[in-house]
Amino acid sequence: MMADLYYPLDPALVTEWPGPRDGGSWWHYGTDFGVPVDTALRACFDGEIVFAGGDGAAGVMNGVRANGEGLTVDIRRDDGLIARYGHMNRIDVRVGQRVKAGGYIGLSGNTGYTLGPHCHWELRWDRAWSGGAWVDPRPLKPGRLRSPATSKKEDAVKAFHYEHREVRPIAPKQRLYLCDTRGKKRDLVAAAGPTVLSAHVYGEKFAPGDVIEIRYEVVRDGKSSPHYLDRVIADKYGLIQATRTFQRSVAADDVVNLSVYASQGNKGGLARITLLDSDAYTFAAA
Repeated sequence: MMADLYYPLDPALVTEWPGPRDGGSWWHYGTDFGVPVDTALRACFDGEIVFAGGDGAAGVMNGVRANGEGLTVDIRRDDGLIARYGHMNRIDVRVGQRVKAGGYIGLSGNTGYTLGPHCHWELRWDRAWSGGAWVDPRPLKPGRLRSPATSKKEDAVKAFHYEHREVRPIAPKQRLYLCDTRGKKRDLVAAAGPTVLSAHVYGEKFAPGDVIEIRYEVVRDGKSSPHYLDRVIADKYGLIQATRTFQRSVAADDVVNLSVYASQGNKGGLARITLLDSDAYTFAAA
């Protein structure tokens, strides 16, 4: 009988599930949890540590390189299922060590190729870095781990989700904000503390190669300043599909807004944004 499977972190913290990226040109096989650097990570099932180490191309397993996932731990269940934890900041297990579900294995981080601090959690059947069959965790209905009684008091998490699903044309040099139903810029964070911000934007009818800019801006004492600029390029079908994750500390009186901006050189005359949304996870002392 298979051992139980658990989410390594609260599923409410997921910023991206497995699925296609960049219009389907490649696939993201992991589940990303938006957590600050040095969040405790725990084993999602009973198993053996089969890989612990690496940083980008420095990590090798079965002759296959680590693919930019930074400091990485792989746990193999007795039936062959492997769970990979990527982009870690610290590893506190060793190859050959047996771990129990819920057991501490290290700390999350921002190592390897990443757009911001998070935990990349991926499931495959055997030989995780050698093409083993990928597994979507959602149909397996993983349980939720309970923190051990001996663990330190963990941070409380406040989550905020806002979206703007109205289809809006966007012309070159035009900026669109995530707004409420009255058209007012939406304040995306309603708590103070270290915050993970995850923006999601979808658009269509751009010209291939058109560029949009994703921008979070913080208004403090009446002054607005841009933070976390990133560019997204329309694919060969003229589609924009992007998720970008950032981290910052938010003060009690800060107002955080999200916008997209169309580059001056864009050529898609019928370009439009079909979805702009934001998730924010603020970690305040419990």
